[in-house]
Amino acid sequence: MVGCVHLWQQTTSVCPYGIKLPFDVTWPDAARARSFGLSDEDLPKNALWILVNVVYGYVPTIFMLVQLLRLMVVRGSRELCIATILICTFIFNELILKQIFREPRPEYSCCTSCGMPSSHSAFAASLWAFHAWDLLWRLEPRLG
Repeated sequence: MVGCVHLWQQTTSVCPYGIKLPFDVTWPDAARARSFGLSDEDLPKNALWILVNVVYGYVPTIFMLVQLLRLMVVRGSRELCIATILICTFIFNELILKQIFREPRPEYSCCTSCGMPSSHSAFAASLWAFHAWDLLWRLEPRLG
């Protein structure tokens, strides 16, 4: 792959390994790979395992929606900070870092955007940093 273009994109616009779902998640399909004359031995065939992986792919999206809903309901400064961190992390990771690194996703992915740095990792790191800072700030003995 050159840049973020898959080998399969050079010959067809249809992903031979599965179906691209919204928010850059792939539903793998071994039968589709076989219909394109490709080996399916690296694709998962267990429906439960596929479902677990697809649901895991949506964890950051679900988490962001829950945090934004919390902001609308609770309307606290902590919720505002978390929502702001998530939005800034998304913008920085998707619009800046991925365009700098331009690392491709694995060949079996039907997503055509760049894959590295990982959004899952970026959200986890930014939230960990926020919660660590918040915890240290709350535990610091107050002067005066």
